[in-house]
Amino acid sequence: AAQVIGYTTLDGEGQTGIERRYNTTLSGRAGRQVAETAKDGSGVPNGQEMMIQPQDGLNVVLTIDEITQSFLETACKKLYETQSPESVQGLVMDVTNGEVLAMANIPEFDLNSPPRDDAEALSALSANVITATAYEPGNIFGIFTAAAALDSGTLGGEYACTGSHIVDGEVITCSNAHGSQDMANTVLNHCSIGAAMQAGAMGRDVFYQYLKGFGFGTKTGIDFSTDTAGDLTEKRYAREEDVAVMGAGTDLKISQMQLAGAAGSIINGGTLYTPKMVLGL
Repeated sequence: AAQVIGYTTLDGEGQTGIERRYNTTLSGRAGRQVAETAKDGSGVPNGQEMMIQPQDGLNVVLTIDEITQSFLETACKKLYETQSPESVQGLVMDVTNGEVLAMANIPEFDLNSPPRDDAEALSALSANVITATAYEPGNIFGIFTAAAALDSGTLGGEYACTGSHIVDGEVITCSNAHGSQDMANTVLNHCSIGAAMQAGAMGRDVFYQYLKGFGFGTKTGIDFSTDTAGDLTEKRYAREEDVAVMGAGTDLKISQMQLAGAAGSIINGGTLYTPKMVLGL
């Protein structure tokens, strides 16, 4: 969990991760001696002196479970080695309370010996992509569009997918022509056109209400050094076609942390928890 724990400068100043977020808590306080002196710095006869004792920093207990973290890192490393992507991220979260049980970013590095001689490489390696980076989610976003359509009562009966769909001049394409399908199958088929139709039926105001409810467009509030809000078009500027393509998971950016929290709210019955990485001090 190199990117989670983070590292310090050679002087012990937290630079990334938990080390940075809780730097003041972990650092403690140095001891010092205070004494009365004259203007020139010389001692004062019978002057008062006081020794302020140093204070140790506090311990931080993470929500990370060692066994779960080990399994997750092993799986991510295997994927990284067999598929050769630029990077792999993995996240395990307790959907009943928002606690992060495991978080992995591959490639990683040895926290005992970070590559300090290459600042660019170190910066790239130390970024926690899960919390710091926003990306376009694509058709996995359809689960949130479908949930919103179902909850808002705007769900239609069947959604016809011919492989392309035009909304006010904007062409939305799908990987396959799925034909007529119900809500469940639009999700199972990762159908972009079905998701776009569902978002369009909700309309801008209702759709944005659910985007906000799922936590998209705002920071998650996680107790970590990085937490991106992602990127959404402001509601007042969103056109009909913008709503449709966002429903299909394009023209908006979210973080993996936002994705996990929002998915967790569907699983747990509707509560969006603030993600948590520290159990206590």
